[in-house]
Amino acid sequence: MLSTSNRGAANSKVKNTVATWVDLQHYQLPTQPLRFISLFDDSLDVWSSSHISQLAKLSEICYLSKPEELIEQLVT
Repeated sequence: MLSTSNRGAANSKVKNTVATWVDLQHYQLPTQPLRFISLFDDSLDVWSSSHISQLAKLSEICYLSKPEELIEQLVT
C-alpha cells in the first residue's frame, strides 16, 4: 500500500514500488497469471496523475477509498 502525507515522499514511494514491480516481473508466466496491485491511500491529495500512470503500466490501480474495487481485483 502506498501511503504518505508528504508530497516529497510520494515520489520516493512510487519509485520504490516501480522498482519492486520490475524486479518481480520475471515471476509473471503466461501459464500462471500473476497480477500486481498498487493500492493508493487516497485520503490525502499527495498523488499526482504521473504517479498513478507510472504504476498503471505495471500493476492494477486500486484506492483505499474504494474497497469494493480492491476486493474485485483480489477475487478475479
